[in-house]
Amino acid sequence: MTNDEDHRAEIDSLLVDEDDVGQEVSPSEGEPSSGHRSSSVGKGNFDNHLQQTLAETKQAVLQFQGGAHGPDFVEGWGRAASIVKEFRPVPWFMWRISNYVLGRSGSTGDVSEGLVYGLRRLLFGLASDPIIGTGEKVTSVRKAIQVVSPDVIAAVSVIHAVCRRLATHENERIWKPVLDEALLRAQLAYEIGKQAKHFDCGRAMLTGFTSRIGFAVLIASGESEEATEALELLASGESLQQSGYRAYECYPLQVSALLLSAMGVNRDAAFGFTTYALRSNTEPESLKGEQPQWFSALHLIEALRSEEQSTLSEKALLALGCNPSREADLLTQTKTLARKGHTLTWLIG
Repeated sequence: MTNDEDHRAEIDSLLVDEDDVGQEVSPSEGEPSSGHRSSSVGKGNFDNHLQQTLAETKQAVLQFQGGAHGPDFVEGWGRAASIVKEFRPVPWFMWRISNYVLGRSGSTGDVSEGLVYGLRRLLFGLASDPIIGTGEKVTSVRKAIQVVSPDVIAAVSVIHAVCRRLATHENERIWKPVLDEALLRAQLAYEIGKQAKHFDCGRAMLTGFTSRIGFAVLIASGESEEATEALELLASGESLQQSGYRAYECYPLQVSALLLSAMGVNRDAAFGFTTYALRSNTEPESLKGEQPQWFSALHLIEALRSEEQSTLSEKALLALGCNPSREADLLTQTKTLARKGHTLTWLIG
């Protein structure tokens, strides 16, 4: 068995159990009782909160878009909201962590041992990862939260939750390669985040992962005939967004934007994704809050995966706080990652 296989077998034995996810933690052990929206949302009202969040985000993005959309885009938001509501990407416990850490634009919350204790096995896997963690076995929650930053803990928690939700759905043969691409993009985005002064690794990972996971959720939530149609459209040269719309009557990036809101991430993420879906040539400096960073990270990931360089890519790097001269290095890393594959397969378990 290779070192990588040894590591993956070890990680598989550390992943979160459903019993861990359901564990309650009091506010004094996990988080302050005020200051973040997560303090007012509990297990009992989480479904209602998710429905309200999706409705509010749908309305907000329509207002944010102004007149820069057609009726297909308007109708697509309703369809996307229904799909995300039914899919329920994250359980309350993981949502609470994500919302507490990533729920406010421009700030990142800390995590305590109490807040993440229910995910301790996932934390051990994360802290033991050869790229994100130490590459050595970690079996202490305290050590894990010292090794891995709060933003990455939050991001990986919800990524893992979505992977597990997908595993309960049909059409795995079709959505599995899309999920693999989403995880590859998450790892690529982690490398971008390490260089970015204005965007952390966790948010970057979510950008990379969500840039493709919306399409996977569409496939998993639909019928096999729809999935086959989408793949045939892609094979004929149609773009992923148009293929998704023609098969499912909503754009994959609309699903992605609403997934980010459902994960507990602040709404600037959805606005950044919406901007890219409508006007991918938008100048980042024209956006507000965290929107330039979400938009720029998405633009850069798409450019790197397609190996296209442009003046906007340079502006995207600047918006993220990266040195534009590093774009060539990132492109090399992208090619290497595509050739060797990502190391995040353990998140699917």
